[in-house]
Amino acid sequence: MGGRTRARAIGSKDQAGVTAFDPYRVAEFEWPHITVEILVERESQKGMVIGKGGQLLKDVGIAARRQLPEGCFLELKVRVEPGWQKRDDILDRFGY
Repeated sequence: MGGRTRARAIGSKDQAGVTAFDPYRVAEFEWPHITVEILVERESQKGMVIGKGGQLLKDVGIAARRQLPEGCFLELKVRVEPGWQKRDDILDRFGY
């Protein structure tokens, strides 16, 4: 896993950015930890990504975990970042 990507629209024409950080080990005996940060432009989009009662985000997490090694810790975060698609510092983090 690893790398960074820009996600396609999640249920609308609005874009959501997703960046995944390479797994790292906290200690020799602990499993890899992957943090996924989902950026949206407006607070109203955050609800669309999370879904009613968190169900959409939960479904995304379940689908992603099926593709990861057993025991790998996946952390999903949704954050509002107005104008992120126009900011070079953020686009650089996504590899653009």
